[in-house]
Amino acid sequence: MNEIVRKFFDERAEKWNSLEPKTKEELYAFLKEHLPLKRGMKTLDVGCGTGVISEQLYELTGERVTAIDLSPTMIEVAKRTHGEEKIDFLCADFAEMTGNFDFVVCFNAYPHFDADAFAEKANELVNEGGYLAILHNMSRKRLDMHHEAVASRVSRRLSPAAEEAKRFSAFTAEKTVDNDEMFLILLKKHG
Repeated sequence: MNEIVRKFFDERAEKWNSLEPKTKEELYAFLKEHLPLKRGMKTLDVGCGTGVISEQLYELTGERVTAIDLSPTMIEVAKRTHGEEKIDFLCADFAEMTGNFDFVVCFNAYPHFDADAFAEKANELVNEGGYLAILHNMSRKRLDMHHEAVASRVSRRLSPAAEEAKRFSAFTAEKTVDNDEMFLILLKKHG
C-alpha cells in the first residue's frame, strides 16, 4: 500500500499548497490554541506533505523540526517552499523512523496510515511525558467525504476521536475534539 500512497501524493504535490484553506498565520494560531507546544521541544511532523505546518512548529518550539513524508515529490516541494534552515525535510516511512521526540504531530494525514502500526511506532518515538497529536482542520464527516473516492486505495475512515484515542494504550488522552470544524486527538505518554 505504501507504493500506492506514495504515487497518489507524488501526483498531487505540485498543487498541494493551493488546497490548504488556511493562511500561515491562521495555522499558527490554530496550532498554538490546540497543542501544548513549548520552547525547546524536539518535534516530528509526520506525513508533512509540502510542509504545511512545519514552519509553525519551528516558530512555536524554537527548535529544528524533523518533517517526514513518504512522497519524494512532496518533500521536494517542501524544501523549495520552506528551505531547510529550520526544518529537516526527509523522504521517509514513519514505520522505519528512529529517534526520540517530545512532540509528534500528524496533521491532515492520519487516515493514510495503518492505525495500529501508527500507534506502535508512536509509542517507540515519543519520550516519556511527551505528546502525540493527530489533528485535522476539518470535521471527521467532511474528511470521510473528501476521502470517499480514494478510501480503498490510500485512506481509511476514522472512528470518533475518543474511540481512535483508545488505540494508543501507552498514552493518556488529554483532549479529543470531533466537531464540525476539526478532529483532534491529543495524547500524553505515560511516564
